Amino acid sequence: MDAIFVSGMLIHSHFGFQSVITDYIPQWSMPGWRKAFDYLLILATLVVGVGLYEFETNDVGVTEAIKRIWRAKKNDATTGKAELSGLGYDAKVMNLKP
Repeated sequence: MDAIFVSGMLIHSHFGFQSVITDYIPQWSMPGWRKAFDYLLILATLVVGVGLYEFETNDVGVTEAIKRIWRAKKNDATTGKAELSGLGYDAKVMNLKP
């Protein structure tokens, strides 16, 4: 189910951006820019597809991530109240001598 949702979202986004490129960069007046943006769209779609695949296979997935965000409590780390140690902060850095 998650794979179908992510695939549909990726295809829908690709076709949507393709329509934007077609509407705002006409082939007859800017053929070089049009070809460049078409290739950039294909590259971006591939990069986002690989990223979503990695997120689906190696992490919780899109639907579970949405569920977790939806159900987050006020004191969860998702609201920006994470401890400094979780952000890579090291107290020793403050005591450096030149």
